[in-house]
Amino acid sequence: MKERRGIQAKQDIGPTNIPGNPAPIKLPISALTIEPEIQQRARIDEALIAEYAESIKEWIDSAPIIVYSDGQTRWIADGFQRTEAARRAGLYAVPAIRIDGTRQDALRYALGANATHGRRRGREDLERAYRTAVREGFCRPTDTEAVASLLKCSARWASELTKEAREAAKVARDAEIQRLADEGKTQREIAKEVGVDAATVNRTVAKWKSSEMQHPAPTDPAPSTDHAQGGTDPAPVIVETEGVAKHHPVQTGDTTPEPVIVEAIDGDDLDAIRAATSKLQAEAETSPSAPASAAAGPAPAPATPAPKGPTAKDALKVMLQITGTLGALRAVEGALLESDARTLIKELRRALERLVERFERKEGADHA
Repeated sequence: MKERRGIQAKQDIGPTNIPGNPAPIKLPISALTIEPEIQQRARIDEALIAEYAESIKEWIDSAPIIVYSDGQTRWIADGFQRTEAARRAGLYAVPAIRIDGTRQDALRYALGANATHGRRRGREDLERAYRTAVREGFCRPTDTEAVASLLKCSARWASELTKEAREAAKVARDAEIQRLADEGKTQREIAKEVGVDAATVNRTVAKWKSSEMQHPAPTDPAPSTDHAQGGTDPAPVIVETEGVAKHHPVQTGDTTPEPVIVEAIDGDDLDAIRAATSKLQAEAETSPSAPASAAAGPAPAPATPAPKGPTAKDALKVMLQITGTLGALRAVEGALLESDARTLIKELRRALERLVERFERKEGADHA
């Protein structure tokens, strides 16, 4: 006997779950509303529909579809593929469980449809149902328990589906904690404002400080001397005594050069060394590079250093805030107006183009 893939109950997941278990009635197929947004399968299984149509008499009376009705519209909540199979088989009506309710009621029920009957749901089916639940406001994107209840899936699947949103929310929360800490607020105040316990605040701040120690912000280099800005280093003074050359570098900068000190070594001609030292001192005092006398007035005040630009720490903070905001955006993007969405897309595109241009250019230079 040919094994069927779809409509028969699977022993490992139980029979069809019908709320209230009312008696089925016959409803004309033409009077049913088939709305693609309510249907939570990732895709229609054409092979399965063909199989259902072929064996329609074997299961049609024992597998009623679920329909929600407000008195005017009858929305299919469960049984889209069965209804299509019946239509292809030439049936006028199908058995259905009719429940009083709205489109939202039908949509909510559809999230958990096929949890206990029909072709087993896969990852894409569950991901589609999760996105629908969040978009319609049935649950928060981070609420694992609500997702498991709405989709009638396991806790493991609910955790997997909400993982990305929970990670984004944690990044946004940690960034907010750090911002408040930088403002000087106490851990108790931060915990109350963010909605977490003080221990969480303490761990987050400690982790942030540890990260700062491992990746300190870049510091400004010390002011350069004149010769470092384009001049040439002066040649060292060379004093020769008895065939041995001694190198003594001349100091540079805005101060008067210190007298040249020549250490005496056993066997040196001390009179010659003293004469060379006196000569070098006289040359230093009369050199054009020597500073003007005190009568010429005080030396000009050093230039005010340029203000510091943003550091890597500042950039990391902003990046974390943006990442968290994008995670929160998923919860409301279904309600975003088109004009607002277009403005957001425009600004994001500009930012991405700047980043891509910068780092692709750098990558090209590194490979050159």
